[in-house]
Formats: sequence, structure tokens, C-alpha cells
Amino acid sequence: MLCPKCKNEILEESLFCSKCGASLNEGKSTEIAEKPKNVKKGFPKLKSKLGITIIIIIFILVAISVTIIMELSPSKQFLRAINKNNAIEASTIYKEKIEGNTKKEASIAGSLNSDVKDIEKSFIQSKLDYNAAIVKLKEIQDIGIILVQKQITLSRDSIYNLNESRTAFKQGTNYLNKKDYPNAFSKLKKVIKTDDNYSKAQDLISNSQKDYKADILTKSEESASKKDYAAAITTLTNGLIAFPNDSDITIRKSDYEGKKAIQLKIKIEETKSNQEVMVESASIITQDTEYRSLYPDMIKVLVTNNSNKTVKNMQISSLAYDKNNLPITIKTEYSFSNATYEFLGHGDNVNIIPKATYGDGVGWNLDESHGIKTVLSCVKSVEYYDGTSWTNPYYDYWLEEYKEKELKQ
Repeated sequence: MLCPKCKNEILEESLFCSKCGASLNEGKSTEIAEKPKNVKKGFPKLKSKLGITIIIIIFILVAISVTIIMELSPSKQFLRAINKNNAIEASTIYKEKIEGNTKKEASIAGSLNSDVKDIEKSFIQSKLDYNAAIVKLKEIQDIGIILVQKQITLSRDSIYNLNESRTAFKQGTNYLNKKDYPNAFSKLKKVIKTDDNYSKAQDLISNSQKDYKADILTKSEESASKKDYAAAITTLTNGLIAFPNDSDITIRKSDYEGKKAIQLKIKIEETKSNQEVMVESASIITQDTEYRSLYPDMIKVLVTNNSNKTVKNMQISSLAYDKNNLPITIKTEYSFSNATYEFLGHGDNVNIIPKATYGDGVGWNLDESHGIKTVLSCVKSVEYYDGTSWTNPYYDYWLEEYKEKELKQ
């Protein structure tokens, strides 16, 4: 070999140059340390392509395996059953393979809650009609997952309320077109704020108020002109729902109520004076002050037959009052039922001929502790011998005036 310094030829194994004394180890070390440039590491070209192909195949096989495993998972099976609208199968899979696993339950519940919200959203956007939306919610409900029931209830209520609102808007618009203002306003006021029709409903109400009020006053006048004050008052009362405290409606209603009271009083007097069979008097008769258990006090009622027929049977109503003129219940002798404020006494085979008065010496025996001071009576109905009957029109007015009310003297 040659000395790297002086180029003197020396032996291969020499450590130093025999001529200049230079160390030969430094040259070897340097020569060994230096590596040729542009040398590439790695497999030969053929081996590199084969390795990449193997890696790709492995990745594909792993992906296929993961996909198969996921497709066979209970969650995937459950969701496939849901997509097929098979609630029974989905419920079975859930109970057998998912229930009890908190993580899986939460995942399934999250997915179903999302589906429920999507159904509600589709209805709001009119992509689903009401019946279809309710059916879809019921399909999910039938699976029986507790974690989903709350959202189902919320969405179902929201869908129901919105459907009712939309229906009310449609009906209210139809009523308004027919100028049926009471029903129109009643329906339009049921339109909720979450309904797209809410602003339209409010505008229709606002724009129709003047016409509605005029319609109320006109209809009440028409009824009053026919002396039908009850109908007029009803129209005005309904009007006050739409127009609370409206002075025009309130004043007119008060006026008609006064006229109705006068009309009613006249009618009551007419029915009272025109009774076919009427009570002349009613009282409590003491048969014996010492032996009341043997001879009890009794309700005595005298009646007059004003008709031209003979009365066979009759029914008489009685009301009682204590010493303070307050209503008291009536209990008759040997009565095992509860005492009542109205006692209906029957008179069978009384045989009251026309224009005759009946009732002396007869009556209805009372319990010993009756406590009655005053009694009022009124004929309720009668049967005549010719087979006809009569119901007293005054009876209802009489009962309304006196039953369970303090007696005014």
C-alpha cells in the first residue's frame, strides 16, 4: 500500500510509514468512515412492490373483517330492524342483546331520540301528515325503550298541538268567510305561536273586530225585538268574551237583563194563576201533643181542582223551613232513606171532582224530630180519570225560587 502522506510504498499491515513516520490508522479510519455518496437504502425494486401489495391486502382484509363484525353487532341488527319497521324484531334484539349494557343502551337511545325529533321536524315542515307522524312515533314507542319515552311524549304533544292549531286556523277561516264571527274568533284564537299561521290568524282577528261587534249588536237587537231577551243576552255575553268590558255591549246586556226579569215575573204570575190544580195552603198539623209517636205531626196540603176533569192521582212537592226561616230537610215517618230538601208526596185515588177542594183530614206523617215550622207546597203533576195528565209549568219556577233558599217573609 502507499503512505497517504508521502506516497512511499509500505507493507499492508504497517501502522506507521517507514519513511515519514505518518500514522496509517488515521487514513484507514478516515477511509472507512467515508461512504460513497448517492447510495440508497431499502429493498430492491422487486421486493419493495411486493411488500406494498401485501400491506394493502392486509389493510383490505382488516377493513372487511371490521365491517363484518360491525354488521353482525347487536346495534346494527337493531337499527336494521328499525329501518324495516319491524318493532317486534327490534324489541327482541334490544332485550336479548343490548339491554343491560349502559353504553349500548345510551347509543341506541340517542339514535332513536334523533329519529323522533326528525319525525317531529318533518311534520312541522309538512313533509309528513298528522296520521303518518303519529304512526311512526308509535312504532318507536312499541319497542319499549324507557330512555326514548320522554322524547316521544314531547314530540307527540308538539305534533298534536300544532295539528290542532292548523285545524283551528282552517276552520276559523271558513267560519269568517261565512261571517260566523263567534265561531271564527273562537277558532282563530286557538292558533298557537309556533304555528306558521299565527300571524295570519292575529291579522284576521284584528281586521274583523269592527264587523264582529256590529254583528253582535245587530243580532241582539233582532232577538230583543221578538221579546227573546234570553237569546239577546246570550249573544251579548258571547260578545263580551271577544270584547271584554266593551261599554256598548255591557250597557245593552244590562238593559235586556232587566227586561228579561220583568218578562219572567209576568210569565211566572201567568203560570201560577193558570194552574189546573193548585195548592191553596200548606201547613204542619199537630195531631196530638202528648202521644206524637202514635199520632205524629203531618204535612197537610189543601188543593183545588180548577179543571173540568176529575183528578185521580197527583204528586205534590213540599219544602220545609225551621223557626229561623232557613231550609231544612224533610224526613217522614218510617222513612229509612236519607232526608231530602224536597219531599214528593203522592196522592192516589183522591177523586177530586172539578172545582172541588181536597186535603182536609189527610196528609203525610213526619218523623218525631222533624223540626219543621213552615212548609210550602206546589202541585207537580196530576193524572185525570179520562187517562190524560197535566204537568204544572209553574212547578219549575216555584222550585227555583224557594228550594234551599232562606224564606223571605
